[in-house]
Amino acid sequence: MNKQAEAHLAVAVGYIAKGDEFYAKAADEIIAAMAAEPLTYLEVGKRIGKSDTWVSRLVTQRRAFLRRNDPDETFTLDHERGSHATTAEIEQGVEKVLANLPVEQKAELIGSLTSQPDVIEHLASEPEKAEQVLHRPASDVWQRHDEQRGIDRTKRIVTSPPAGLTGMVAQWEILGYILQAVDMAIRTHNEKFLIGHLTDGIEQLEKAFASDNPEEVIEEFLNSLKQDVEDLRKAKGGE
Repeated sequence: MNKQAEAHLAVAVGYIAKGDEFYAKAADEIIAAMAAEPLTYLEVGKRIGKSDTWVSRLVTQRRAFLRRNDPDETFTLDHERGSHATTAEIEQGVEKVLANLPVEQKAELIGSLTSQPDVIEHLASEPEKAEQVLHRPASDVWQRHDEQRGIDRTKRIVTSPPAGLTGMVAQWEILGYILQAVDMAIRTHNEKFLIGHLTDGIEQLEKAFASDNPEEVIEEFLNSLKQDVEDLRKAKGGE
């Protein structure tokens, strides 16, 4: 720090020590120091014994006051305006709190947040974000679960999720797939196609739930879907 900037900050320290009524002069000295040498609020704060947030608030309000140039106005530092944490600071605080929470509470918090109507509405309007927020983490959970138990889902037609994961995580994954399907149908004008298959799926699931052998019914439905996919591929190949 050059001598000129250092001198201005030394004077600013004296004014700050005198109290709020001298904050205007302190701010002017800080502004002069920052003009004498490019300084960050953090650097100034360390020199005068204040936080970078406090310095930023003082300088910002003083500059705004000077721009207004109102002879009837007296500068007074508003300790509330501009004193709130920045978005980055809030995120850091949240991350710190989450880091100290037991894993069970973290899972409950995630479930609570993703069940809020405004969150659901927001994600429903942005399928790509929903894919990132809901589906991909859920897929990671299922993948990790399978790795722990040596399960290869590519060799299984009908899956039976463990009871511990049939709640929140399963709902995330289901919602993610539904949102993907709806978005794709809308973008490609295949709404009727989607509705038809969803209707068939619902009917088959209801039939499976009422059956003595639900896995057999579901397997038949999955085979039917596979055949539909194969027929579509053949049709596309013949175009």
